[in-house]
Amino acid sequence: MIGFIDIFPAGLDFHFTFEGQLWAVDDQYCVQTKCTCSETVLSFLKLRDRSDPPSKELRDAPSLRYNYASQTTAAIRDRDEVGPGPSPTELLGALKASMPTFDDRLELRHLILQTLYGRRQINRALSQISSLIAAHRPKLGRNDPCPCGSGRKFKHCCLNKPTSSPGRLGEAGQ
Repeated sequence: MIGFIDIFPAGLDFHFTFEGQLWAVDDQYCVQTKCTCSETVLSFLKLRDRSDPPSKELRDAPSLRYNYASQTTAAIRDRDEVGPGPSPTELLGALKASMPTFDDRLELRHLILQTLYGRRQINRALSQISSLIAAHRPKLGRNDPCPCGSGRKFKHCCLNKPTSSPGRLGEAGQ
């Protein structure tokens, strides 16, 4: 699971008020490209003023699994483990009441993260393929014929010319 805020640091934009207190939500998603789940882990973070005493550690934040497609929840921990304070389902209800498009926004954020992860996987595979191709490509010697097709030796043709892509290099410069 990857947190949206881990990729987009300014992404903690789910704010709402519950019983006069300001809360924010950290949302985490599965980013496997072939996975069709619509589940996210929501952690509710109580925001405080500088004048408030230090809060509990982040691991004690009320959290739950939420399926934005079916709008169902599942507990992550027993209620006894969480301690006093509002339950995650109460907080989710307050959040959804203040933000009617919450489920749509979760789906969009999930798709964004899956797309970015998919692109990363594609780029990694292309890099590995390029490395394999470069390792099996015969090394071009200075006295070999130039690959641009001019018929001249490489050292007299394209050896010291700046290139943007391999191929018919001599045509542009001659």
